[in-house]
Amino acid sequence: MGTDKSCVVYDPGNNLFKKVEFVENGKKIPISLCRFIGQLEPNSILLGGESIFTVQNPWVKIQNEKIPLLEVSTTLNELRVLHGI
Repeated sequence: MGTDKSCVVYDPGNNLFKKVEFVENGKKIPISLCRFIGQLEPNSILLGGESIFTVQNPWVKIQNEKIPLLEVSTTLNELRVLHGI
């Protein structure tokens, strides 16, 4: 679920909701207005709001960490370069 200031996932294995945090190059990325979360492929998630980015293979960290810290794999700026936008 996206909220105004965070992203929360449901872990059915533990029947818990967990706040998820994101990092890029070792720096935490502040999340605000997370309005879209979509699964692009089995191991690729797209998140959108004020920022747009993807994460890869988040499942192990989501299941095993109290507050999962997920590494961002692609940001909107990188997507623009990749697709010539």
